[in-house]
Amino acid sequence: MFPLPAALAEPSDEFVGRDDALAALRTAAERAAAGPCQAVFVAGEPGIGKTRLAATYARAAHRAGAAVFFGRCDEDLGLAYQPFVDITGQIAAGATPEQFVALGGHRAGELRRLLPAGATWDALPDPMRAEPETERHLLFEAVAELLAGVASRAPVVLVVDDVHWATEPTLRLLRHIVRSPLSMNVVIVVTYRDTDVDRTHPLSAMLADFRREANVERIALDGLDASETLALLVAAAGDVEVDPRAVAFAELLTSLTAGNPFFLNEVVAHLVETGRIVVDGGQWTTKGGIGIDELGLPEGIRDVVTSRLARLPKAANHVLSVASVFGTSAPYPALEAACDLDADAVLDAVDAAVAAGMVHEVGDALAFTHAIVRQTAYSELSAARRMRLHGRIAAALEATGRADAPALAHHYCMSALDGHLEDAARWSIVAIEEALGHLAFEHAIALAERALGVLELEPSSSAAPRCQLTVLLAKAQDGMLDETSARITARHAAHQARELGDLDLLTQAVRAHPALVIDMVDPGLEQLYEDTLDALVAEGGPRYAIVFSRYVGYRAWSVGAGMDVLADAEKAVELARPSGDPEALALALWSTLLARSGSPDADGHIALADELLELAERHHRLDWRRIAMSHRLAGCFQSGRFAEFRAAEQAIREIASATGSAVALALTNIAEAGAAMREGRFDDVANATVIAETEPALFSALVGTVMLERGQLPALRQLVIAMSAQYPRITMFRSALSVIEAELGDVGAAAAIVAELRADGFSAAPRNWTWPPGLALLARATARTHDRGAAAAILEELDSYRGQLLISAHSAITAGAADRFRAKLLHVLGRLDEAEDAFTDALALEVRLGAPPLEARTRVWHAELLVARGSAERAAALVEPARHVAEALGMDGLVADIAAIE
Repeated sequence: MFPLPAALAEPSDEFVGRDDALAALRTAAERAAAGPCQAVFVAGEPGIGKTRLAATYARAAHRAGAAVFFGRCDEDLGLAYQPFVDITGQIAAGATPEQFVALGGHRAGELRRLLPAGATWDALPDPMRAEPETERHLLFEAVAELLAGVASRAPVVLVVDDVHWATEPTLRLLRHIVRSPLSMNVVIVVTYRDTDVDRTHPLSAMLADFRREANVERIALDGLDASETLALLVAAAGDVEVDPRAVAFAELLTSLTAGNPFFLNEVVAHLVETGRIVVDGGQWTTKGGIGIDELGLPEGIRDVVTSRLARLPKAANHVLSVASVFGTSAPYPALEAACDLDADAVLDAVDAAVAAGMVHEVGDALAFTHAIVRQTAYSELSAARRMRLHGRIAAALEATGRADAPALAHHYCMSALDGHLEDAARWSIVAIEEALGHLAFEHAIALAERALGVLELEPSSSAAPRCQLTVLLAKAQDGMLDETSARITARHAAHQARELGDLDLLTQAVRAHPALVIDMVDPGLEQLYEDTLDALVAEGGPRYAIVFSRYVGYRAWSVGAGMDVLADAEKAVELARPSGDPEALALALWSTLLARSGSPDADGHIALADELLELAERHHRLDWRRIAMSHRLAGCFQSGRFAEFRAAEQAIREIASATGSAVALALTNIAEAGAAMREGRFDDVANATVIAETEPALFSALVGTVMLERGQLPALRQLVIAMSAQYPRITMFRSALSVIEAELGDVGAAAAIVAELRADGFSAAPRNWTWPPGLALLARATARTHDRGAAAAILEELDSYRGQLLISAHSAITAGAADRFRAKLLHVLGRLDEAEDAFTDALALEVRLGAPPLEARTRVWHAELLVARGSAERAAALVEPARHVAEALGMDGLVADIAAIE
């Protein structure tokens, strides 16, 4: 049985009313027992009783056998995932390491990211490594599975308090848990101040999304009515009788306080302390009248708290002022040091504040009874006093070892101009690195921007921390997939690092720079790579290998140089192997695979992919596994190893399902579009617009292929011209235009485009992922132009792909068997026997693949050859099944070709 969290312990004052809200929470528990988790968002103004309601329900649930956990969001610190770090820690504290692993399931290792730094959990595996967004998905899934694991043993209640102060990563994790498809008996009670949440607040957007969720309910707490106020007064009186005027008094208090329970309790305490309410003759009564003027009642919550603070001893006010700068709670050792009082004086002051109900003790820390008390005490400090106290508190926390990096970064940043600039930068760097380790990229960005803003206040501050903070900011922006911001920030960091002459920071800046955007020539990035390599060339080693590999990958993919940089890619592998750095080797292998995309050496491609796959398994890197599997898929698809191809396709689907990786999901979408194309489900291909979000050029190629098969040539011509203008280095679109011109009857225009592209040994057509489909298109156009010179040149290139499919990039999209296009060119060249053999081989490969549209095209082209050779009967036998497929699938272009044969 997990113990009840101390924050939910029975309070000293009474709880009245809220019957409907408690009933709603009990109903949520009944629904959770039968299905997905239930979330109840409790909203209201400060002091309305949100936390009291949640605690009252949680205590009752705990008594009934539920496992209850508590997490809060602090106002100033803004810790990433703070309530879930607390909750995960409570579960870990209540279980042995072995039990914790069992509760967490197969993703338990991901929870290391939320456990306290330095905690020894030998039973936990290491977290998986992948792209940042994939790692974050795995972490979120791990938290959901941990809660499901606990809920499989007992009902679970989570109280997540003060979510209006939650960081964006916290809200993302909360959203993920609420929407988890896992069946878990979990009730999440979330409290927040609706007065602090406007339409720009991230919580507001989340609540709007949740309106459509059946497992989410919202409770808006209003003030107590007069009868409930009277019940509160009676309960507060204890064994003492209440004055007969209590009903009128309750109505007065309800009117004054709008029934706010905190305000009510503070007013009653104020009246007792000032002698306005007394025990007289065994009866609790007012001294004098019960009007506002007669009782001297304050007008607002802050007013009454201020009045009560003023009645405390001076030392108690001093201690509370210092404690308010700590935040929600203050550990005693650090509080004593920051107060500059001896231990006894601090304890005497604390005793007075506890007796007045302003604070209470939680373990060895002092906590405010309500945020309003803390905010009131804090607001009475001048800006200069706050700054001085933040510095003293930071020093005290650091000296006593009672704070984490985010807290120290916060306090030192708040006191930076009081001589703590270096401390602010130092602890901000540690806090940002922790946030990145927790995959809390939004929080890391906020920390970095705050620290950089603080350093800007003093231009003479050290440049090295400024550069390091800028590097970390770029990493966080890249983790958020904000490539534009990350690119600008990384270059700024690289410029700072070069001025410092710091090779380590320079390398970090280059590695933080986003790369591999298709068809993006970036002279600034090229210069950055070259300058960095020049600076690193003397030392060599892993850093040089990593930067060199990234440069090769950029040139192969983004610039589109492809196989032209294969020698450099192989050099990158040679540099990386002896370095002993797995990341350097993985990057080199990846760059080589990118350079080889489009190569006819499919078996070599598979071998490299398998090496990267083995490296991924050894180092638990899901991102490397996904990259390796996508290239293995392509190699197996290209070479006709279809069983292995389908196994790789399934593996990528499983990665996408398990990780939520955007890249893996994109690969899955492309694979599904390729399958739809092979099966003739052309509408599914044209409607797969999700591909356009990540691979617009590839999507346009897919749509263009569908239009070509359907004979929509005029519209296709406009699309291809537009795409050629948008992607001038992707010459595949020019190749496509040659086919369209030829099939529209402008053979001269088609021949001119083919001649342009094949000039100087096809120098205008880069040998990258577009090369194989480009060859297929050129071959198809040349079959119409009957240019024997072009046919011979294209055939020479196609011969190296004999027995293979011509595929696009590392995907499952193909123009068909290379032998079909070889056969068409052999026909043009008059080598008819060879052409027949090539058509036979092509059809066998496409039948084995199971691609009716491809088979139909091959049959018709083969039939054209047979008609030319006078074998009309054999041609008819080939045409008949092709006609059935073409008519059924709406392949109007092929139907027209069949009509021409007949």
